[in-house]
Amino acid sequence: ERFGDGGIHRYLERFGDGGFFRGKNFVFDQRVAMEAGPAPPRADAVADVTAEEKGEASGGDTATAPGPDIVGRCLGCEAPYDEISGSRLCTVCRDLVLICPSCAVRLREYHCQRHSDWADCYYTFLDPYCEEELDRQCQRLMEVHDAMVPAVQHKNGRRTLRRQVDKVNARITRLRSGEATADPRAPRRCRTCMDSEEMCDGLCWGFWRR
Repeated sequence: ERFGDGGIHRYLERFGDGGFFRGKNFVFDQRVAMEAGPAPPRADAVADVTAEEKGEASGGDTATAPGPDIVGRCLGCEAPYDEISGSRLCTVCRDLVLICPSCAVRLREYHCQRHSDWADCYYTFLDPYCEEELDRQCQRLMEVHDAMVPAVQHKNGRRTLRRQVDKVNARITRLRSGEATADPRAPRRCRTCMDSEEMCDGLCWGFWRR
């Protein structure tokens, strides 16, 4: 049976753990990720299983099937990880990213693999940063911008970076005028709904949206 005959979804439904697929299959509905389940019973399988075979007669624990292979990697530390959360998105493009709980605590904002080079300069929420740090971000943003050549092939990315530079400069102006102050302890906020992490349950994005 090939993956192409009905897709991975049908393949998992038919073969479960008995197939060759490893990991989880991303699906475009509220299930989000579909794991390989138990393989369907064989037609010649014995229906009645004795207590001894289950391990119950001797008081032993019933054996459990091993979980699905984890093939995903956390983008922060590269540890095996495959749990998708609606609150963990790339701050640039809002694509879902795999970020383990430890890195979720350590990182203020997340960046997908495509935007990993922007991780030291592109942030949606500028509240925590002082004027000096914002100046550094501007310089780095322009370095990334100028390195995207030929320009015609990177016009969308370059435009996104220029808009971010304008946003950072506007924030610097507000800091200099006293209209705003940097707050290193500013609460982290959700990239989708903009609520604080304490208020957002991650159900505001895509298939989770209520």
